[in-house]
Amino acid sequence: MKTVHACSVVAAAALLADCGGGGGGGGGGPAAFVPEVVFLADGRTNGVEELFSADMAGRTVVLLSGGLTVGGNVMSFAWSPNRTWIAFLADKQTDGVVELYVAPASGGPSVRASGPLVPGGNVVSCAWSPDSSRIAYLADEASDQVFELFTVRPDGSARVKVSDFPFNGVDGDVTAYSWSPNSGRIAYLADPWEDERYELWAIGPDGNDRTMLSDNMGTGTDVIEFAWSPDASRIAYRADQDTDETYEVFVNGPYGGTPLKISGPLTSGGDVLNFLWSPDSSCIAYRADQDVDEVFELYTVAPGAAGPVKVSPSMVAGGDVIDFAWSPDSSRVAYLADGDVNDQFELYVAAADGNPAWQGRASGLLVPGGDVVKFAWSPDSRTLAYAADQRMDGVYDLFTARAIAPWTDWWLTGPMVAGGSVIDFVWSPDGSRVAYRADRYVDDQYELFTILPDGTGSVRICGPLTFGGRVRGFKWSTTGARLVYVADERVQGVLELFGARPNVSGGVVLSGTMVAGGGVGGIDSVQVR
Repeated sequence: MKTVHACSVVAAAALLADCGGGGGGGGGGPAAFVPEVVFLADGRTNGVEELFSADMAGRTVVLLSGGLTVGGNVMSFAWSPNRTWIAFLADKQTDGVVELYVAPASGGPSVRASGPLVPGGNVVSCAWSPDSSRIAYLADEASDQVFELFTVRPDGSARVKVSDFPFNGVDGDVTAYSWSPNSGRIAYLADPWEDERYELWAIGPDGNDRTMLSDNMGTGTDVIEFAWSPDASRIAYRADQDTDETYEVFVNGPYGGTPLKISGPLTSGGDVLNFLWSPDSSCIAYRADQDVDEVFELYTVAPGAAGPVKVSPSMVAGGDVIDFAWSPDSSRVAYLADGDVNDQFELYVAAADGNPAWQGRASGLLVPGGDVVKFAWSPDSRTLAYAADQRMDGVYDLFTARAIAPWTDWWLTGPMVAGGSVIDFVWSPDGSRVAYRADRYVDDQYELFTILPDGTGSVRICGPLTFGGRVRGFKWSTTGARLVYVADERVQGVLELFGARPNVSGGVVLSGTMVAGGGVGGIDSVQVR
């Protein structure tokens, strides 16, 4: 079975009729169908991946992709931010020719939104504008193996090639793109002047006002990555713009100008490895061996300020920062580092401005050989959740910790079976609970749980699992009122999609009845409202 989801489904009208029929007299008609989850499935024909939407009650499942040609499949999809439309990529009309289609999330005919393709051409990705007015997509639409960027309205009108410039005879392509948060610009990487020398551009969604944002770099230099500030006022990028193979961070405006290098002077051999905007767009944090080659430390800088501040204090010999994340309120940065014991990675917190009064180790005392392997801020920025083999080497438990002194941590998972561990976790959007997967009771049988941040109120969300069954992944709804999860809960090897409340045990099947051999694939092919 391919990575898809499954359902037994008929047309939307028939499904809604099954829920109560049309609106007869007396106001007794059924409630209107509201799609709350969208997923891929081979539920009608084994091995044929189709697109469906469903409600959280498990009553209605609607086929969105319509009929597919023999051999056709839906490859991927994206729900519009306003939750009205679903864009999807499929070889719907011709086997092996992948095009862009748009369908109403509640069901109805789809339209082909991409343009005619040259022989061998395909659409390879798409992304909605944040205001849901247009879709950007990447395709070798005009010339086989030359990937260009287009935008189009959801109804398939006003299609325009926004990367429309001559490639000067080189084998140029657009390789990455991103909408600005205000939907006013699209930034993208392309190599129009020299093959595999990628520069950063921005353009309006209608194809006007194209501007190069990187500084017309020389042979051998490249932009590696870029990111819009959350307020869309600026864009940052990492490139070896000044010195070949020395990567630094630069900032420019959405309409261009002179790029500003914001990372500090680098020691010989030094590079910036990655960077992140603060949620309030005021600052950038980055990881670099800026002061000592191969010693990676954490810095913050406000674009236009005098210079960066090192926020990770001095570390033990061999110590490095390996990961970091901004607090949602932009006041602090949490990071993983072997700051006190070489090769023992712990969780630390630093103030955005480097104020030492706010610095400290958030994770608890680790056993020899123990490490913190993952962490996440609570939505209110007051607490960190983290997974670590803090109590026993090789046994990963879930903990929470205060994100400010006095540093205190709580053990959430409690005792587990021999061999048991937490494998992933996610805060609810409102921060009231943490959901996690673990084999707490039976080794290698991963179940879904939620718990309050202080370690009370634990609930096993999934129902009893069949022998050999596991929860394969989960997601919160945007409000935090529901969880969805993929599991072979009822029949081993038959993956289904379930919905559940975060404080009640037992889920409802959302994916419907499936044909023999059908089943829901990974959680990455599920989106929830």
